[in-house]
Amino acid sequence: MRMGGWEAVWRPLGPGGRLVARAVSERPHSASLAAMARVVLVQPPHRDTFGYSMPPLGALHIGAAARAAGHEVVFLDFALALRRGEFGSESDGDATVDVVRACVERILEREPDAVGIGAMISSMPVAAALVAKLHERAPELPVILGGQGPETIEEVIVERWPGVDVIAVGEADVTFVEWLAVLGDRAAWTRVPGLVVRDPAGAVVRTPPRAVIAQLDDVHSPAWDLAESPDAYARAADSLDEGALFPIDLGRGCTFACTFCTTPIFWGRRARHLSATRAVDELDRLETLGGVGCAYVTHDLFTFDRQSVLAICAEKIARGNTLPWECRTRIDLVDEELLVALRDAGCRRILYGVESADATGLARVNKGGSAGDVDVLDTLRMASRVGVASILGLMIGVPGERLAEVEANLRLMRRAAIIDGVSLSLHWFNALPGNGQADTLGPRLRLEPDLHADLVRGHQLFPHAPSPSLVSLIADDDTIFSAFRVAPTDHLATRTLFLLTRNAHLLLEVFPRTIDLLGRQQRSATPLLDALLAFLERLDEHASRSDLSEPLVLLRDSAVQLFLDDVLVRGDASATAMALYEAALFGTEEPQLLRFDADVRSLIAALDTDAELPDSVDDDQHAFLFTRHGDVVRARAVSPFLADAFESRGDTAQLTDLWPDADDATITRAVELLDHTLANADDARVSWRCPPTTRP
Repeated sequence: MRMGGWEAVWRPLGPGGRLVARAVSERPHSASLAAMARVVLVQPPHRDTFGYSMPPLGALHIGAAARAAGHEVVFLDFALALRRGEFGSESDGDATVDVVRACVERILEREPDAVGIGAMISSMPVAAALVAKLHERAPELPVILGGQGPETIEEVIVERWPGVDVIAVGEADVTFVEWLAVLGDRAAWTRVPGLVVRDPAGAVVRTPPRAVIAQLDDVHSPAWDLAESPDAYARAADSLDEGALFPIDLGRGCTFACTFCTTPIFWGRRARHLSATRAVDELDRLETLGGVGCAYVTHDLFTFDRQSVLAICAEKIARGNTLPWECRTRIDLVDEELLVALRDAGCRRILYGVESADATGLARVNKGGSAGDVDVLDTLRMASRVGVASILGLMIGVPGERLAEVEANLRLMRRAAIIDGVSLSLHWFNALPGNGQADTLGPRLRLEPDLHADLVRGHQLFPHAPSPSLVSLIADDDTIFSAFRVAPTDHLATRTLFLLTRNAHLLLEVFPRTIDLLGRQQRSATPLLDALLAFLERLDEHASRSDLSEPLVLLRDSAVQLFLDDVLVRGDASATAMALYEAALFGTEEPQLLRFDADVRSLIAALDTDAELPDSVDDDQHAFLFTRHGDVVRARAVSPFLADAFESRGDTAQLTDLWPDADDATITRAVELLDHTLANADDARVSWRCPPTTRP
């Protein structure tokens, strides 16, 4: 009914419904509910355990498509709200229940005709709680679930979760809009391809599959205005100075079939790119948002089509788009020409899914193609030389894995860590319904409290107060929540796998040679593994401390200091020197000089060539000057005279007292040399030779 300039709309927000009023201009009075719906899209709350935060592209893509079809769309990012403390903190009760209740209130305040929830694997437990509470409050409100969380178990979810009416299977850009077009006719839902639905009789029906979108240029651009500003995300991630890391969809899908991955299932084992023109249109749109420090290309296999990537790079350069970006691919799908093009187009970093340093390990996860034929370290060195940073992605805990494979992966990480611009990522194999491993492993999967692989970490909203309701949900359903189970291995305890995949990559990034040195001193069959575990077990004693509740990748300074303290108390001169040297490479901001009793250069040479280690102490002191130039810290060995010149700069009398035979020309030359070094990161012309001087 109409009331002057307003219309009354009956909304099913409970057993009795409710009469609400709003301006007629929001919805033409002649439109039916199906013709124009108010849709609320939701990202469930979850914690960011990887060190970044960004809005979900899927919701913004389908939001844009729905709006173009005439629907009113609202997007609520509860993960962002959680990160900035809008739901409070831990309490004596089950704080997650309070968060879910607050989320439902915010959804219902928007008076939706339908709710769409995008669930990652890690957010599935909270999504379950969310839809249950929504169903309790508004049992007739249609709820559609999407994302990779429900992948391949859609029927099970619809059967067991009364609050979920329909699940979008795979790519939902078209499916979602077609479902909204028949929203008011539940019987018609079964005629929309690409869904699993509960029909009016209560039966669960999988509709015919929907083909993937052949031309990605047909997909609507993300509706960035539905999300909060990049500054809001950067502020929540404590990265306002650097700007937000924001996602961009330049391609989809993967043609390979690795057994740890669900991407081929979700995208139909087909890879596609946007055209070069459209891809750079999207980069231009992202650049104009303001506050974006770097674009994150979400495509798992971005360089699958070399010519397409070269065309995108050329178009970006031609338009003058300077937005930095990063992407993901395989180590066997890059070459120097391609890396140069990517660099020139602003690509600053690439994540390579290498998975294993061992040929048997690659075969075990069906890592096809030519991955096993590529020299990983040579490729990483090539990328470093070109000027593109790398992330080396490896995996442990794969069923059937041998202890030697774990050590080989750690050895590869240690070697890669000393290459400029390389960072590390170590993952724990997840048994998922989507990759078929949950079915394959079956009864071997075991639920162990607080021990979860990477993909599901962050599901507990408050790390110091795990939610009993979520714990119960996960424990009661080993099908929907199989990803929260782990497959025990014969060679490593479950807790060991947990500690390694949370923290080993960080320690090897900062202290690769120190850990190598400590391992050699143990003289075991798996020296790197044993050296890491010796520290991680001690670190675990501090796990109850609040600042160590997250993976150390989020708390690097704390991790570095703890490891350094652990080495210093050993009293070993070589290990102390190596640890202090590597800590300085990690933490130097302003130029600093360190002196060592051990010969660090000889230690480095021996460790990097697997040669015999030199004596730990000699009669000389060894000084190094550490300088930062952008993101890179350089360490240069300096003579005792230059070390004293650096420490006494501005006080010529002090230097003369230390070196009485140094004339004015020698001192001037030393100061000039130091000034030149501090201003030039990689000038090969810098010489550390000075006129002979003798310190008494």
